[in-house]
Amino acid sequence: MRRKSGKKLILLGPDGSFSSMAADRLGKEYQRRYVGSFSALFYEVRGDSFGLIPIMNKIVGPIKMAVKFLKKKRYLAVRKFRIPIRMALVVRRRVALNEIQRVYAPLIVKKQCRIFIKKYLPAAAFYTDFASSSLAFKKIVQLKREKAYCSAAIGSEKAAKIFKLHVLARNIQDDPHDWTEFVLFQKRRIFLEQGLRKEPRGGSRGFPLRGGLRKRGASPSPSRRAGRA
Repeated sequence: MRRKSGKKLILLGPDGSFSSMAADRLGKEYQRRYVGSFSALFYEVRGDSFGLIPIMNKIVGPIKMAVKFLKKKRYLAVRKFRIPIRMALVVRRRVALNEIQRVYAPLIVKKQCRIFIKKYLPAAAFYTDFASSSLAFKKIVQLKREKAYCSAAIGSEKAAKIFKLHVLARNIQDDPHDWTEFVLFQKRRIFLEQGLRKEPRGGSRGFPLRGGLRKRGASPSPSRRAGRA
């Protein structure tokens, strides 16, 4: 029997979320704890636990809710990385696209699929009060049969397999090379107590998150550019 790691990882769930796919990149050294909101995620990151959160998407830009929490409290990033994002439209039973009346997906997911939605689902009602796409999948599984017949959700094919849903359309995101950037982080005090006497200013081991995000396409300031020369 494999012994569980002492490292706890707090992330948006349930399993099948894009956060869980990002966690796969970290290997098996973390014991995962899934939560259903950004506020719960940041609340649970305490002691020696780690948090994993999406902060930037290629199509949408900075993820405002994540940035809001990161600015409000003091955290230190341990690692930053990107994963490819491939969106799928899923249903409980196979129906035609023009039969879909309701779609469940986080708002940021909806924004990544605007072209497909405008073309194929212009009249569908969207329900976006979800922190993760796998929560939206869980929702349509729980719907009564009459509502589920004309309902769909948007998220990963991994989640579709977990929840035993049918994929109606693949790669529906606006950009075929879409990605989301994730940050693995800890409370700043805990990170420094684990052997760093001074806060690192950069590098792969850790860096402050405050002020580290800028809008897509923005270039470095003249002073930074000069410093790199």
